[in-house]
Amino acid sequence: MKRDDIFALISRVRAAVYEYLAGALQERGIEGLAPSHGDILAALFREGQLGMTELARAIRRKKNTVTVLVAKLEEQGYIERVADQEDGRRSFVSLTRKGLAFRDHFSRISAGLLAKGLSGIDEAELEAARNCLEKMLANFQA
Repeated sequence: MKRDDIFALISRVRAAVYEYLAGALQERGIEGLAPSHGDILAALFREGQLGMTELARAIRRKKNTVTVLVAKLEEQGYIERVADQEDGRRSFVSLTRKGLAFRDHFSRISAGLLAKGLSGIDEAELEAARNCLEKMLANFQA
């Protein structure tokens, strides 16, 4: 592969991942969710409840982007926002019953994605790829 093809390849991998996730959601009859909602749901499955700033930090996205994603998830009934009793400017985000019920689907879809995407890739290759991608990302964040 030529050096100048790497970002095009990364872009195609990202598109393939999104296509896989969208298809998996559709196969399960799940409407209203997009692959971009996965980071938020994963963070809430892990942490239970987070403030908006902490959520943005946890998923490494800008707060305004997180606000849009949270609004869509709230509209779909997967999460709820609750105002902080001590600071009215702050709100917390947590999963609803519908959000908690989605966890099994989430786990199965994630396992399928990993199995498909990492098939034939050994641990050393995976670690080398991860290290390379982390360095690339750091270059853009410097």
